[in-house]
Amino acid sequence: MVVQDAMCCAAMRIMDVRAAYCVEDFEWEMCRKIARQDMKDANVNLMRQYADIAFAKKVDGNNEAHLSK
Repeated sequence: MVVQDAMCCAAMRIMDVRAAYCVEDFEWEMCRKIARQDMKDANVNLMRQYADIAFAKKVDGNNEAHLSK
């Protein structure tokens, strides 16, 4: 029972510290900036793949092109 109480207290303390960190210290704006850049990069990559396939079909007449990534 003592071990269980100690574990419960430790878990509560961890949750309190994490909540405080999220409110006070976490760099939300940096997280947003990185997420937006990742989305832009992924969109550019997807558009390039589509363009590669579309142009390959027009040039080669190949109807078997697939998205590879």
